[in-house]
Amino acid sequence: MDYKYTNHSNREGFTLLQMALVVIIIGLITGGILVGQNLIESAAISATISQMSKYNSAANTFQTRYGSLPGDILYSSATQVGLAATTSGGAGLGDDNGLIQDPNGNNTPVGEILLFWRQLSDAGLIDQTLGSDLTVSTAQAPATITLAKDFPAAKFGANYIIVGSNNGYDYFGITGLQSAAGGAAGTAAYGTKNTSFTPTDAYNIDQKIDDGFPISGFIQARGTGSGDILAALVATNAPSWTAGASLSACVIGGSGYATATSYNIGGSGANIINCTLRLQFN
Repeated sequence: MDYKYTNHSNREGFTLLQMALVVIIIGLITGGILVGQNLIESAAISATISQMSKYNSAANTFQTRYGSLPGDILYSSATQVGLAATTSGGAGLGDDNGLIQDPNGNNTPVGEILLFWRQLSDAGLIDQTLGSDLTVSTAQAPATITLAKDFPAAKFGANYIIVGSNNGYDYFGITGLQSAAGGAAGTAAYGTKNTSFTPTDAYNIDQKIDDGFPISGFIQARGTGSGDILAALVATNAPSWTAGASLSACVIGGSGYATATSYNIGGSGANIINCTLRLQFN
């Protein structure tokens, strides 16, 4: 009986060259995904910066046109030019003092803080319709509001842009918002939702349009707190601080927040969300 010899050395399989090519291709795909994610994030940061600039310009145009900041224009003058207003003036209710405030001085979502966005909409100076559910009672006392109708969403992350004042200055704040119960539905009280940016993202925004330092300049890192929609704007509300790199720190260096020297971008906490930013009107 004749036996045929079969050579099994040519059975299908991966050669070292083929495996190397697979590894290279996987690396290229992974690298491409990471590059794509970085490009998307960079575009979102640039879009947010552009967005803040547009709102700042809109507020300046409003002030040139009407002689007051949106929200802060004297209530009686606002009604004469067709802008939403409260029924009577007073602190934080259209008092024309140059500061965007609420009637209680707590930076809660009532009074001028709500009217700011509604009046910019009324004046046609922004491309959104905000404050469509605003009533006199909403503006004068805590009432049910709806985030998507009353505040502009930021282009970066699940954040909103808010306004308020501190120590004689007006600020935009970029922060997450949630209802007092932790949801996003309309409710009588809103608080800041943890924090909004990683130290790396906060630094990138600060460095692109300001000095890149968290405590100085017109872009500053702030903390957050429950029960205050604008806690991110309050000077005494410092973000997490440590002397050195830390998972939980937004800013580092110095001997405390007031002397912090940099964002926490060099350590393991660089990409953990623990920062909030505020931008001074100019």
